[in-house]
Amino acid sequence: MRKLGKKNQILFIILSLITVFMIAIFIYVIMLMLRKGNNIYELKKNSYLYNSDYEIIEVQGSLKLKKSFDGNYYLKDNRKSTKIGKNVILDNYGNHRLYLYGILYQVFTDGSIEKLSNENKVLKTPPTKFFKLGDRKYLMVDDNISSSDSSIKTSGYLIVEINKEGNATLVNDKMNIKTINPIILYGSTFDFDIANEKLIYHNQEIDLKNIIGSSNKYKKETKKDEKKETDNKTSTTDNTNSSNQNTSDYYEQYLKDVINSYNNLYNSVANINDSVATKVNKGDIYYEFSKWAVMKNVLVSSTSITINYNIYDPNDEYSSVFVYVTDKKNYDKRVELNENATSMSITNLDPNERYVINFGYVLSEDGREEVIDVSTVTTKSPKIELKITKVMKNKVYYIINMDDKFALLNSDLVLYNRNSNEMIKKENIDNITKGYNGVIEYDSDINPNIQLKLENMCYNISDNKCIGYLTVNVSDAL
Repeated sequence: MRKLGKKNQILFIILSLITVFMIAIFIYVIMLMLRKGNNIYELKKNSYLYNSDYEIIEVQGSLKLKKSFDGNYYLKDNRKSTKIGKNVILDNYGNHRLYLYGILYQVFTDGSIEKLSNENKVLKTPPTKFFKLGDRKYLMVDDNISSSDSSIKTSGYLIVEINKEGNATLVNDKMNIKTINPIILYGSTFDFDIANEKLIYHNQEIDLKNIIGSSNKYKKETKKDEKKETDNKTSTTDNTNSSNQNTSDYYEQYLKDVINSYNNLYNSVANINDSVATKVNKGDIYYEFSKWAVMKNVLVSSTSITINYNIYDPNDEYSSVFVYVTDKKNYDKRVELNENATSMSITNLDPNERYVINFGYVLSEDGREEVIDVSTVTTKSPKIELKITKVMKNKVYYIINMDDKFALLNSDLVLYNRNSNEMIKKENIDNITKGYNGVIEYDSDINPNIQLKLENMCYNISDNKCIGYLTVNVSDAL
C-alpha cells in the first residue's frame, strides 16, 4: 500500500478536523432544538383542553403536556401519548384564567401585534383579549361574547376556526356550533367580523389577514346582490319585522355605547329577552340589570395608589368587594370597598416600587371569593430639587421643590466646602413639602465654593423610626 506524502497527510488531517468540527456543530444544533422543543408542563386536576377535532379532554389524573421536536404538543401519561396540535387552550373549572400554549399573536387596540410563545396566562375578564392562533384560527377572550344575529351568547372565551368560504366553527366549554351565514362577534372592547377576518375597534378596522397571511376566499356580496336580497326579503316580510330589525339595531348600538362609557363594565347589563319584539314598545328598551363590579383604572403617585372602580349591587348579591395589594417585599393590605363611592386611595407606599392589585368580590349566597381583575403598577420616583437662591455673609438661602403629592418627614441639610469636601454645617429639617424655603447659618467666613445637600431623606415613619429613605442625590452648589 502506497504511503501518503507529507502534503497529503496534512490535507487529510485538516479534512478530518473539519469533519469532526461539522459533526460537533450538527450535534449541538440538534441538542439545542431538542431542548427548545421539549417544554413539559404539569397539568392540574379538574382542568380540560381540546384535541384537533375540538373534543374536550378532561384532566383527571397526573398528565403532562409536552412540546415535541415537530412543534406539536402531546398529552402524555404513563401509558400513551395523544397529539393535541401546535396550539393548546387549557381551562380550569372555577379558575378565572385561561392557559395558552404555542405560538400565537395578540392583537391590541392600536393595531399592534405581539408574538407570544410557550405558556401564557390570560384573564377571562374585560377588556377583550384577541389572539390569532394560525391560518383562519382565532381566540376571543371576554366575560361576555355575543353575535350580531343574537344566536351566540356566551362568556369566558370562544375559539373561532373559519373555513375558506367564510363560515366558522365556534367552540368553548358551552358550545360547538358551525355558522352558515357571516356574523359579527361583539365583545366589551373589540368586534370581530369573522368572514372578512377584521377586528373592529371604535369604527376602525384591523385586517387580521395581514398577520401570517390567510387562505380565506370569502368575498363580500356586491351592493347589487345586497339590494336584490333586500328586495326579496321585503316582499316576504311585513312592517312589523322591519320595525323590529331597526329596534334591534338601535339596541345593539345603545348597548355598545353603555359598555364603552362605563369602561367595559363587564356585567353592566344582564341578558335581554331573546324576543325583542315583545320587549320593545314605542322605541323604549327595557333592561334587566343584575349586578356588576369593575376596576376601571389605577392612578399612581410617588407614595400612593388611587383605584377607580364601579359597583352596582341592588340586590346585595355581594357581601363585599375588595382590593388586595401586595409587593415583593412584605407589604400586604386588603381593603373593603364602599359600593357608594367610586374611588379609594392607599397611601404611605414606597416610591418606585412595583405593586400587584387584586380586585374581587365575595358572594353573599355561598361566601365564594373570586378575583376578577389583576393589575400591576409601579409608583413614581419623586422629583426633588434643591436650589440655592441667595448667599450672604454666614448665611445661605435655599428653596426645595418636589412633587405635589410627595413630602419628606425629615432630612439632614448639610453644607460642604467643595474644595475640601469638608462639612461646614449640618442641621435637621422636617415637614418638607413643595416650595419649602429656608436658610442655613454658619460661623466661619463665607466660602464661595460651597455645596448644599439633602441627606438621610425620610418619607415614612413607624414607631418613631424612619422606615423609608430616599437614595437619590439632591444638591446644589456655587
